Amino acid sequence: MITIQAGHALVIDDEPANRDFVERLLQTASFKVSGASSGTEGLRIARAIPELALALVDQQLPDATGLEIIAALRAENPEALLVMATMHDDRTLIEQAFATGIDVFLVKPHGFMELYRRLQEVDSNTNLLRSLIIDQYGPRPFRAAKKAEQSPAETVSFAASPVTLDKKQSNTAKSSMSGTNKKDTDVFTNTGSSGHQPTPPDLTPKP
Repeated sequence: MITIQAGHALVIDDEPANRDFVERLLQTASFKVSGASSGTEGLRIARAIPELALALVDQQLPDATGLEIIAALRAENPEALLVMATMHDDRTLIEQAFATGIDVFLVKPHGFMELYRRLQEVDSNTNLLRSLIIDQYGPRPFRAAKKAEQSPAETVSFAASPVTLDKKQSNTAKSSMSGTNKKDTDVFTNTGSSGHQPTPPDLTPKP
């Protein structure tokens, strides 16, 4: 089992000021800390660490996205605590990040001190740092958006069956049609015997 406190931590961020700040913060929380300025360098360092306890990865790196690096780290370090740091508090990105395998979505710069506080409160029990969002509104649990349940459209099709009339039936049908009177014809043409269009019914919804 990964021991968070006094474990190995990795900070991947191409901004030196941000990287140095987080490294010092994690050192204060008793971590052995390594830093990297690119995704490639970060993965190389991670593979050299015997047991990675925590990795904080910036989303915007010069050679990769944070999502890509997180996916690689998660595949190789199934128990590590993975944190994505970004300035973009975007719901779509949050969903993608947790689907990729992060434990904490941290919005810079608001979330660093809350992350530090929680790191000091946990050791082998990392429940306080799983499925967590830390942004300008404070910490809150991540809940995946529910997809609208869409049932397939039900369609009813009617297949027209061809009907073949014999000569006698055909003559009978023609005779019946020729006997249609003017009043019957008016039913289909929506006009009365006077030739005026009938008044349509009032379909206005009643209050």
